[in-house]
Amino acid sequence: MSEQARTIIIDCIEEYKNGKINKRLDLGNCGLKTLPEEIKLVHWIEELILSNMWDEYDKENSEFITQYSINKGIPNSIISIIGVEKLKKLRKLIICKHWKEEGVFWSLNSLKPVAKLTNLEEIQFWLTNVIDIEPLKNLKRLKIINCFRCGIRDISPLKGLLKLEQVSIAKLMYLIFQPYQNIKTFHYLKFIFQKWKVFGQYIIY
Repeated sequence: MSEQARTIIIDCIEEYKNGKINKRLDLGNCGLKTLPEEIKLVHWIEELILSNMWDEYDKENSEFITQYSINKGIPNSIISIIGVEKLKKLRKLIICKHWKEEGVFWSLNSLKPVAKLTNLEEIQFWLTNVIDIEPLKNLKRLKIINCFRCGIRDISPLKGLLKLEQVSIAKLMYLIFQPYQNIKTFHYLKFIFQKWKVFGQYIIY
């Protein structure tokens, strides 16, 4: 595993033992492809960053703001998130490759480890090879899903997620409407489409 990631985790554990509970763990730019085995030891974590850079949506200004990992090591290229299932308190998971980064999509192709993270409220996994979002169907607290530029063909697993506020699916516009035409259980769902710096919001009732 990455020595840098190991050091970050050990430091987080030591702070926890000393009464300083850091609920955010940034493992971006640690040269990771998989999760360190020690990830299970930080069971109190509520936010896990595995991306080197990512976007956060600014509702006030209706735009995405690029965020950067605080780490300065080798960029991650995640292929598996096995081990994340140990973080039962996790509320936010960032596992995406940013479009500004060099190289192709991340090889990550399975979200199965998140299936029992019932406290999860936000997940970002864009520019990965994930095509199946079935593992998300029972995560009833999900509010934000960012999955654009993935190979998803079926978004029906989202139909029971009534707390969803934002699903970002830029570049997958043509996939989204047909599956939702027959879904009546949503109170509302906001889709944010991105084409460079042009944004639109669509509400389906």
